[in-house]
Amino acid sequence: MKVFILLAWLLLGLAPSQFLAQTLPTAEVLLENAKNYYQMAGDYSVEATYSMFRGKTNNNLLEKQQMITYKRGNSFYTKMGPMEYLVTQNQVVKINHLQKAMEYTANTSGQGWESSFLDVTQYLNQFATKEVTKTANNYILQLSTPLLTQLPYTTIVLSFDKETFSLVKQELTLAGNIAYKDPKGKERYDLKRLVIDITSFTTSFPKSIKKTMNISAYVNTTTRDVRPNGDFLGYTLIDRTIN
Repeated sequence: MKVFILLAWLLLGLAPSQFLAQTLPTAEVLLENAKNYYQMAGDYSVEATYSMFRGKTNNNLLEKQQMITYKRGNSFYTKMGPMEYLVTQNQVVKINHLQKAMEYTANTSGQGWESSFLDVTQYLNQFATKEVTKTANNYILQLSTPLLTQLPYTTIVLSFDKETFSLVKQELTLAGNIAYKDPKGKERYDLKRLVIDITSFTTSFPKSIKKTMNISAYVNTTTRDVRPNGDFLGYTLIDRTIN
């Protein structure tokens, strides 16, 4: 029977691998399904690990940070290392705790976390290759650019859960090389690779979530000039809404 099925494929001009490849979703379908998943999830919390490596495939770790993101209604909050971001429907606050500095600006795009995290569809035509493969549990989308590109990445690999289309991992090879010294002290150059592992996705939040998602916890916008507020009174604020 197996021989008969194989012969039938060959007579039709289809190898088994070609037949199976036709069942894979396209890059556009994968990205759209993933975006729909997060939008339909409503409010949620995401935890991820950001790891920066030297080299396209090795494990020479340069930096590692934890990230947490909350999405409630039209607002998004992200904390990673010394940085915090709050994006509301109309406002954006960025905080650098190392520099004790803040930046306040208008949210002209109206976009939040899942848009910036997933919406590479507008750049798809700039990738030379778009390859979709699958494992037992995931769909893998690999996007590669030509040698000369205006994009900040040469390769993007996205891993999606096959059942939900939720994103479980991102791997991005940055355009341009970094300088480093080998064990003999000689200067060499290599690529930088960012790996983002999604470690948690939930619809539960900490008790402090209302304060975290409130713009007034960071800046006072009721006065004539926008000023730092609450725990950030000693921070330097740059108001980008002033022309």
